[in-house]
Order: sequence, then structure tokens, then C-alpha cells
Amino acid sequence: LLVATLVVVGLSIPQASAAFKYLHEGMQAPQVTGVDLVSGNDVSMEKLNEGRVVVIVFWATWSERSLEQLQALQNMATTYAGKSVQFVAVNVDGDEISPAAEQQIKRLVSEMQLSFPVIIDRGLKNFYEYGVIAVPSTAILDTAGILRYGPAGFSLTTRDLIVDSVEVLLVLRAR
Repeated sequence: LLVATLVVVGLSIPQASAAFKYLHEGMQAPQVTGVDLVSGNDVSMEKLNEGRVVVIVFWATWSERSLEQLQALQNMATTYAGKSVQFVAVNVDGDEISPAAEQQIKRLVSEMQLSFPVIIDRGLKNFYEYGVIAVPSTAILDTAGILRYGPAGFSLTTRDLIVDSVEVLLVLRAR
């Protein structure tokens, strides 16, 4: 009950996000653009949102917590399959990604069997537009593209708050 109350309060009062320097909860989120490593399709906010809750994680291969979070998001993607939620992973390994590093990222995505779009943030454009403070960082957007929750880092508590936030936004649980 306490966690649900904290989520409701967090979703209803605009506040500074722990994950993003300039983006605050209650603000319209910047565009996310890139090319999905698996399908080769363009990824854009319009395609992601389309009336869905969107969960974006900024991650890096060198961050163990990022890899744990990707696995947790894959579990959520499986749990919420068929619901109006879209997950996307934005790799922020560096400004420039060598062909060898890109192959390593693709191999990791394949090994983890991620079923959602994964993009490499070339030039860290998305990273800077969001003002990412820590890796991993997560942006949970409502169906209108408004940031509702933005935790930095990843822990069991963060995972539970992400699940709670998604379920509240999907109206799978009461506010």
C-alpha cells in the first residue's frame, strides 16, 4: 500500500526526475529516434507512443546494472504482451560506436533475446536531449508522451516502482 501511494503521489505531482538533468516529471518527453538493431526499422516517438505507455531505458554494455535492467524489462515485456505498453532500449556506450562495438551490442541483444526495439544512440543525441545523469536511467511516459517517472540506476526497489508505475498507467491497478 505504501509503494502504491508513493507511486500515485509521484505520478500526480510534477517533480524533478532523478534520472534527467532538464526533464521533469509532468513534462513532454523529447523525441527518441534511431534504428532498431534487430529489425532495421526506424524508431521514433510517434511509432513508439501511438496511444501506448512507453518505457525507455538508457543503457550501456559496460554497466552491469544496465544488463540487469534489460533482463527485467524483457520479463515485463513478456508479462505485459498484448497490453498497451512499448519498451525501447537506447544504447549510450559512446559518441561513436566502432563496427566491432556495434557487433558486440547486437550479439548481447541476441543473447538476451530482447523482444523490443534496441537502438544505438549515435552521437548521443537522445542522451543529451533527455539530459541523462546516470546509466541506466529509465523514462516512463504516459500515452500522451508525458514523463511520469524517471528513476536513475537500477535496484530491486527501482524495478518494483517501474512495475507499479506501468501498471498504474495501464490501469491494471488503482491509483
